[in-house]
Amino acid sequence: MADDFKGVNYYLNTPAVVAHDNRLKPNAKLFFGEIYSLANVYGDVYISNAALAQRYELTVDAASRLISQLVKYGYITIELHYKEGTKQVIKRSIKVNPLPDK
Repeated sequence: MADDFKGVNYYLNTPAVVAHDNRLKPNAKLFFGEIYSLANVYGDVYISNAALAQRYELTVDAASRLISQLVKYGYITIELHYKEGTKQVIKRSIKVNPLPDK
């Protein structure tokens, strides 16, 4: 599975407020670093749970739970984009929320 992933040309950045948040599982902190870094490089983030699962050798369900943690604690917001006139999701964007001062 990991053999398909060729790597990226950026560093993962995890702000201290996220890294020290004991409510988050360690892999949720890694996911945030991935999302935060992608946002800094590309602006909008469209990575899927399946792609994150593959990068970190997890199941898609595990990746979904980690993303849900980041949403629950207010670090990211998910926006679904639908095919016009339908409920079919064509893409999902992830927004990094302003980080709390701690």
